[in-house]
Amino acid sequence: MRGIQNYHMDVQGWSDIGYHFLVNANGDLYEGRSGSMSSIPRGAHDACNDNSFGFNIMGYFHPPYNQVFTAASKNSIDACIAWRMPTGWSATGSGTYCGSSVPTLCGHYQVVATACPGDGIIPSLASMRTDVATKRSCGAGKTAVIKDNTAANYVGTWATGTSAADKYGADYRYHSTAPVSEPATWTANLNVTATWNVRVWYPAGSNRSTTASYLVSHAGGTTTAVVNQQITGGQWVLQGSWSMNAGNNNVALSVWTTTGYIVVADAVKWD
Repeated sequence: MRGIQNYHMDVQGWSDIGYHFLVNANGDLYEGRSGSMSSIPRGAHDACNDNSFGFNIMGYFHPPYNQVFTAASKNSIDACIAWRMPTGWSATGSGTYCGSSVPTLCGHYQVVATACPGDGIIPSLASMRTDVATKRSCGAGKTAVIKDNTAANYVGTWATGTSAADKYGADYRYHSTAPVSEPATWTANLNVTATWNVRVWYPAGSNRSTTASYLVSHAGGTTTAVVNQQITGGQWVLQGSWSMNAGNNNVALSVWTTTGYIVVADAVKWD
Protein backbone atom coordinates (compact mmCIF):
# COMPACT_ATOMS: atom_id res chain seq x y z
CA MET A 1 0.00 0.00 0.00
CA ARG A 2 2.86 2.38 0.76
CA GLY A 3 4.33 1.59 -2.64
CA ILE A 4 1.06 2.49 -4.35
CA GLN A 5 0.74 5.65 -2.29
CA ASN A 6 4.31 6.70 -3.02
CA TYR A 7 3.80 6.17 -6.75
CA HIS A 8 0.52 8.07 -6.87
CA MET A 9 1.83 10.97 -4.78
CA ASP A 10 5.48 11.23 -5.80
CA VAL A 11 5.24 10.21 -9.46
CA GLN A 12 1.66 11.07 -10.45
CA GLY A 13 1.55 14.16 -8.27
CA TRP A 14 -1.77 13.33 -6.61
CA SER A 15 -2.61 14.23 -3.01
CA ASP A 16 -3.20 10.61 -1.97
CA ILE A 17 -3.92 7.20 -3.50
CA GLY A 18 -6.16 7.65 -6.53
CA TYR A 19 -8.71 5.03 -5.44
CA HIS A 20 -11.03 5.30 -2.46
CA PHE A 21 -10.84 1.63 -1.41
CA LEU A 22 -8.54 -1.26 -2.34
CA VAL A 23 -8.66 -5.00 -1.73
CA ASN A 24 -5.95 -7.65 -2.01
CA ALA A 25 -6.16 -11.35 -2.94
CA ASN A 26 -6.78 -12.33 0.71
CA GLY A 27 -9.82 -10.07 0.92
CA ASP A 28 -8.11 -7.47 3.13
CA LEU A 29 -9.65 -4.03 2.59
CA TYR A 30 -7.82 -0.70 2.70
CA GLU A 31 -8.99 2.91 2.70
CA GLY A 32 -6.91 4.40 -0.10
CA ARG A 33 -7.96 8.02 -0.06
CA SER A 34 -8.29 9.94 3.19
CA GLY A 35 -11.89 10.70 4.11
CA SER A 36 -13.42 7.88 2.06
CA MET A 37 -14.97 6.23 5.12
CA SER A 38 -17.38 9.10 5.70
CA SER A 39 -17.40 11.30 2.57
CA ILE A 40 -16.70 11.24 -1.16
CA PRO A 41 -13.34 12.97 -1.61
CA ARG A 42 -12.44 13.68 -5.23
CA GLY A 43 -10.48 10.73 -6.59
CA ALA A 44 -8.04 10.26 -9.45
CA HIS A 45 -9.34 6.99 -10.86
CA ASP A 46 -10.61 8.42 -14.17
CA ALA A 47 -11.12 11.74 -15.93
CA CYS A 48 -14.38 12.61 -14.12
CA ASN A 49 -13.93 12.12 -10.40
CA ASP A 50 -16.74 14.09 -8.76
CA ASN A 51 -19.53 12.23 -6.97
CA SER A 52 -18.08 8.78 -7.63
CA PHE A 53 -16.13 6.03 -5.88
CA GLY A 54 -13.12 4.17 -7.21
CA PHE A 55 -12.70 0.59 -5.94
CA ASN A 56 -9.40 -1.08 -6.80
CA ILE A 57 -8.68 -4.82 -6.86
CA MET A 58 -4.94 -5.16 -6.40
CA GLY A 59 -3.33 -7.36 -9.05
CA TYR A 60 -2.66 -7.79 -12.77
CA PHE A 61 -5.65 -9.56 -14.26
CA HIS A 62 -4.75 -9.65 -17.95
CA PRO A 63 -1.75 -10.82 -20.02
CA PRO A 64 1.06 -11.43 -19.46
CA TYR A 65 0.42 -12.22 -15.75
CA ASN A 66 -3.26 -13.21 -15.69
CA GLN A 67 -3.50 -13.26 -11.91
CA VAL A 68 -6.60 -14.87 -10.39
CA PHE A 69 -9.53 -12.81 -9.15
CA THR A 70 -9.99 -14.68 -5.87
CA ALA A 71 -13.30 -15.38 -4.18
CA ALA A 72 -12.01 -13.66 -1.03
CA SER A 73 -11.20 -10.53 -2.99
CA LYS A 74 -14.56 -10.52 -4.75
CA ASN A 75 -16.55 -11.08 -1.56
CA SER A 76 -14.75 -8.27 0.25
CA ILE A 77 -15.00 -5.70 -2.52
CA ASP A 78 -18.67 -6.54 -3.09
CA ALA A 79 -19.37 -6.05 0.62
CA CYS A 80 -17.42 -2.79 0.65
CA ILE A 81 -19.35 -1.41 -2.34
CA ALA A 82 -22.67 -2.51 -0.82
CA TRP A 83 -21.79 -0.81 2.48
CA ARG A 84 -20.29 2.42 1.16
CA MET A 85 -22.59 3.50 -1.66
CA PRO A 86 -25.21 6.05 -0.60
CA THR A 87 -28.92 5.54 -0.08
CA GLY A 88 -30.79 5.45 -3.37
CA TRP A 89 -27.86 4.11 -5.40
CA SER A 90 -28.64 1.00 -7.42
CA ALA A 91 -26.03 -1.64 -8.19
CA THR A 92 -28.01 -2.73 -11.24
CA GLY A 93 -28.83 0.74 -12.58
CA SER A 94 -27.18 2.86 -15.25
CA GLY A 95 -26.45 6.48 -15.97
CA THR A 96 -24.24 8.98 -17.78
CA TYR A 97 -20.72 9.37 -16.50
CA CYS A 98 -17.83 11.20 -18.15
CA GLY A 99 -19.98 11.56 -21.27
CA SER A 100 -20.66 7.83 -21.57
CA SER A 101 -23.74 5.76 -20.76
CA VAL A 102 -22.49 3.16 -18.30
CA PRO A 103 -23.79 0.90 -15.50
CA THR A 104 -23.66 2.52 -12.08
CA LEU A 105 -21.27 -0.27 -11.09
CA CYS A 106 -18.93 -0.30 -14.07
CA GLY A 107 -15.41 -1.23 -15.03
CA HIS A 108 -12.87 1.51 -15.67
CA TYR A 109 -12.63 0.42 -19.32
CA GLN A 110 -16.27 1.45 -19.80
CA VAL A 111 -15.42 5.07 -18.97
CA VAL A 112 -12.02 5.62 -20.60
CA ALA A 113 -9.74 3.64 -22.89
CA THR A 114 -7.92 1.27 -20.54
CA ALA A 115 -7.52 -2.46 -19.87
CA CYS A 116 -8.73 -2.05 -16.29
CA PRO A 117 -9.98 -3.95 -14.42
CA GLY A 118 -8.56 -6.70 -16.63
CA ASP A 119 -9.72 -9.71 -18.64
CA GLY A 120 -9.89 -11.82 -15.48
CA ILE A 121 -12.40 -9.50 -13.78
CA ILE A 122 -14.57 -8.08 -16.57
CA PRO A 123 -16.66 -11.30 -16.90
CA SER A 124 -17.45 -11.08 -13.17
CA LEU A 125 -18.92 -7.57 -13.28
CA ALA A 126 -22.46 -8.83 -13.88
CA SER A 127 -22.36 -11.20 -10.90
CA MET A 128 -20.78 -8.45 -8.79
CA ARG A 129 -23.77 -6.20 -9.52
CA THR A 130 -26.14 -8.97 -8.47
CA ASP A 131 -24.13 -9.74 -5.33
CA VAL A 132 -23.91 -6.08 -4.30
CA ALA A 133 -27.65 -5.60 -4.87
CA THR A 134 -28.37 -8.67 -2.72
CA LYS A 135 -26.12 -7.46 0.08
CA ARG A 136 -27.75 -4.02 0.07
CA SER A 137 -31.29 -5.41 0.16
CA CYS A 138 -30.70 -7.73 3.13
CA GLY A 139 -29.39 -5.10 5.51
CA ALA A 140 -32.79 -3.92 6.75
CA GLY A 141 -33.90 -4.94 10.20
CA LYS A 142 -30.46 -5.34 11.72
CA THR A 143 -30.06 -4.62 15.42
CA ALA A 144 -26.53 -3.47 16.23
CA VAL A 145 -24.67 -5.39 18.94
CA ILE A 146 -21.86 -4.00 21.11
CA LYS A 147 -19.84 -6.29 23.35
CA ASP A 148 -17.48 -4.71 25.90
CA ASN A 149 -14.46 -6.51 27.32
CA THR A 150 -16.55 -7.66 30.27
CA ALA A 151 -18.59 -9.82 27.88
CA ALA A 152 -15.58 -11.56 26.30
CA ASN A 153 -14.22 -15.00 27.12
CA TYR A 154 -10.50 -15.15 27.86
CA VAL A 155 -7.91 -17.90 27.60
CA GLY A 156 -4.77 -17.35 29.66
CA THR A 157 -3.93 -14.38 31.84
CA TRP A 158 -5.40 -11.08 30.68
CA ALA A 159 -4.78 -8.14 33.03
CA THR A 160 -7.32 -5.37 33.61
CA GLY A 161 -6.42 -1.75 32.81
CA THR A 162 -8.23 1.49 33.56
CA SER A 163 -5.69 4.28 32.96
CA ALA A 164 -6.20 4.89 29.22
CA ALA A 165 -8.42 7.91 28.62
CA ASP A 166 -9.63 6.64 25.23
CA LYS A 167 -11.02 3.32 26.49
CA TYR A 168 -14.56 2.08 25.89
CA GLY A 169 -16.46 1.80 29.16
CA ALA A 170 -14.85 1.55 32.58
CA ASP A 171 -11.85 -0.66 31.76
CA TYR A 172 -10.17 -2.95 29.24
CA ARG A 173 -8.09 -6.12 29.24
CA TYR A 174 -4.56 -6.63 27.90
CA HIS A 175 -2.10 -9.46 27.29
CA SER A 176 1.56 -9.56 26.29
CA THR A 177 2.16 -10.81 22.76
CA ALA A 178 3.55 -14.34 22.66
CA PRO A 179 3.55 -17.48 20.47
CA VAL A 180 0.61 -18.97 22.35
CA SER A 181 -3.08 -19.47 21.57
CA GLU A 182 -4.71 -17.46 24.34
CA PRO A 183 -7.37 -15.33 22.63
CA ALA A 184 -10.07 -13.02 23.89
CA THR A 185 -13.36 -13.92 22.19
CA TRP A 186 -16.52 -11.87 21.85
CA THR A 187 -19.79 -13.48 20.74
CA ALA A 188 -22.76 -11.61 19.29
CA ASN A 189 -26.20 -13.10 18.74
CA LEU A 190 -27.19 -11.38 15.47
CA ASN A 191 -30.90 -11.04 14.81
CA VAL A 192 -30.93 -11.46 11.00
CA THR A 193 -28.89 -13.00 8.21
CA ALA A 194 -27.34 -10.00 6.47
CA THR A 195 -24.13 -8.19 5.60
CA TRP A 196 -22.70 -6.96 8.88
CA ASN A 197 -19.95 -4.43 9.56
CA VAL A 198 -17.44 -5.38 12.27
CA ARG A 199 -15.76 -2.57 14.20
CA VAL A 200 -13.30 -2.72 17.09
CA TRP A 201 -12.47 -0.23 19.84
CA TYR A 202 -9.19 -0.10 21.75
CA PRO A 203 -7.15 2.52 23.60
CA ALA A 204 -4.03 3.29 21.55
CA GLY A 205 -0.50 3.44 22.98
CA SER A 206 3.15 3.14 21.99
CA ASN A 207 3.50 -0.27 23.67
CA ARG A 208 0.61 -1.76 21.67
CA SER A 209 1.08 -4.30 18.91
CA THR A 210 1.15 -3.00 15.34
CA THR A 211 -0.09 -6.39 14.15
CA ALA A 212 -2.95 -7.23 16.52
CA SER A 213 -4.98 -9.95 14.79
CA TYR A 214 -8.77 -10.03 15.05
CA LEU A 215 -10.24 -13.30 13.73
CA VAL A 216 -13.70 -12.51 12.35
CA SER A 217 -16.08 -15.43 11.89
CA HIS A 218 -18.70 -15.11 9.14
CA ALA A 219 -20.76 -17.19 6.74
CA GLY A 220 -17.78 -17.75 4.44
CA GLY A 221 -15.35 -18.86 7.15
CA THR A 222 -12.89 -16.79 9.17
CA THR A 223 -10.99 -13.67 8.08
CA THR A 224 -8.02 -12.21 9.97
CA ALA A 225 -8.08 -8.42 10.26
CA VAL A 226 -4.68 -7.02 11.29
CA VAL A 227 -4.81 -3.81 13.34
CA ASN A 228 -2.12 -1.34 14.39
CA GLN A 229 -3.19 -0.62 17.97
CA GLN A 230 -0.65 2.19 18.31
CA ILE A 231 -2.89 4.50 16.25
CA THR A 232 -6.58 5.42 15.68
CA GLY A 233 -7.62 4.43 19.20
CA GLY A 234 -10.64 5.68 21.10
CA GLN A 235 -13.09 5.15 18.24
CA TRP A 236 -14.87 2.46 16.28
CA VAL A 237 -12.42 1.20 13.65
CA LEU A 238 -14.07 -0.66 10.77
CA GLN A 239 -12.47 -4.02 9.95
CA GLY A 240 -14.74 -4.98 7.06
CA SER A 241 -18.18 -6.17 6.05
CA TRP A 242 -19.17 -9.81 5.79
CA SER A 243 -22.24 -11.93 5.22
CA MET A 244 -23.22 -13.42 8.59
CA ASN A 245 -25.99 -15.81 9.51
CA ALA A 246 -28.48 -15.03 12.24
CA GLY A 247 -27.36 -16.41 15.60
CA ASN A 248 -23.99 -16.49 17.32
CA ASN A 249 -20.98 -15.00 15.51
CA ASN A 250 -17.51 -14.59 17.04
CA VAL A 251 -14.61 -12.17 16.89
CA ALA A 252 -11.40 -13.33 18.59
CA LEU A 253 -8.31 -11.23 19.38
CA SER A 254 -5.13 -13.30 19.21
CA VAL A 255 -1.97 -12.63 21.22
CA TRP A 256 0.12 -14.70 18.81
CA THR A 257 2.14 -12.06 16.95
CA THR A 258 5.47 -10.22 17.20
CA THR A 259 6.67 -10.34 20.81
CA GLY A 260 7.59 -7.32 22.91
CA TYR A 261 4.19 -5.61 22.85
CA ILE A 262 0.68 -5.97 24.27
CA VAL A 263 -2.69 -6.42 22.60
CA VAL A 264 -5.71 -4.69 24.11
CA ALA A 265 -9.18 -6.24 24.25
CA ASP A 266 -11.75 -3.51 24.74
CA ALA A 267 -14.94 -3.71 22.65
CA VAL A 268 -16.39 -5.06 19.39
CA LYS A 269 -19.42 -3.81 17.46
CA TRP A 270 -21.54 -5.52 14.79
CA ASP A 271 -23.84 -3.19 12.82
